[in-house]
Amino acid sequence: MTESDGYATPEATWAAIRSAAKNSAAAVGVQSATLQQLLLFDRLLSRVFEGEGPFVLKGGTRMLAFIPRARATVDIDLETVAASVDDAVTALDGLLERDNGDRLRFVRVGKNQGSGSADQPNVTMIKLIYEAVGTRQRVKLDLAIHDRAGAATVRANPSFRVPLGRDVPAPEYVMIAVEQQIADKVAAMMERHHGGDGRSSRAKDLVDLALIAQNLPCDATMLREALDVQSATRHLDPFTAIDASSSIRGTFATVAKKAPDLELTWQEAEALANRMVAPVLDGSVRSGRWDPFGARGRSASSGDEAGGFDAVLLCEHDHVAAQPETAARVTAVAAVFRTTCMQTGAQRVRWNSRR
Repeated sequence: MTESDGYATPEATWAAIRSAAKNSAAAVGVQSATLQQLLLFDRLLSRVFEGEGPFVLKGGTRMLAFIPRARATVDIDLETVAASVDDAVTALDGLLERDNGDRLRFVRVGKNQGSGSADQPNVTMIKLIYEAVGTRQRVKLDLAIHDRAGAATVRANPSFRVPLGRDVPAPEYVMIAVEQQIADKVAAMMERHHGGDGRSSRAKDLVDLALIAQNLPCDATMLREALDVQSATRHLDPFTAIDASSSIRGTFATVAKKAPDLELTWQEAEALANRMVAPVLDGSVRSGRWDPFGARGRSASSGDEAGGFDAVLLCEHDHVAAQPETAARVTAVAAVFRTTCMQTGAQRVRWNSRR
């Protein structure tokens, strides 16, 4: 049971973070040092999301919030809509500098504004560094400013969060919807504005797409909309499937080792990711939800179907097992199922019944 009083000093809070990480790492499924860093991230993000602020979590930490054994990250990625870089940074500084009851204050000690990229000319990137006063611990934070920030979001508690022993603020995170994250990574793989052969070298995007396909559901309609926006914004040529560049193929195995549960080759990861995104890209699936459970634990290159979209129908009913019209109702529902499959291209239809 947690104690109602908080910690007396920043050092005490940091000691509690280290202790919680050591005691809970095995249960979360990560190394103690990794969980320690995530819990420090959590203290910083508790300030960002304590109220109705303008910032949204994305990137690797967003992945870890749902999949703790995903690829480890060394920084936090946020996005926001702001009138200027100064406005965005000032607003973030104001949130992080205050003690919200855990005795920590995060003070900015570094700032570097990156140059614009050819593929996303309307996105401004700022690299920031914050120090937790009294602990000598620093957090790197990448802030993206663009007019699409927060287009679709979800709220949830991070799955890596564990109790520290005493009460500290622990709000839900505001995060980009998984469909937005998928579309961003698909577009990054398919753009042709990088150096060398013009292809992306970011193997982490293929790693993350495979992890999402194995672990998280997504909505086909929302994914189609997100892909359309990314393709238009990045001026991509039309495509109906992703393909890994030679650089991604060569470095995939090394990057995939950072995600201990991902035991796929780049070919298998590419095939699995395409099972999720290709039917949406080519229009054969227009609605329904991706079922990750069909993808987990099976090779995407095997003969078995790995993952797929379900057309989900919610059917209101009473307990009618003993009533004579049951057979007729079941027959009617089955007919609707068959029609839905033909209209949506769904590989399966799942009937969610409720009273």
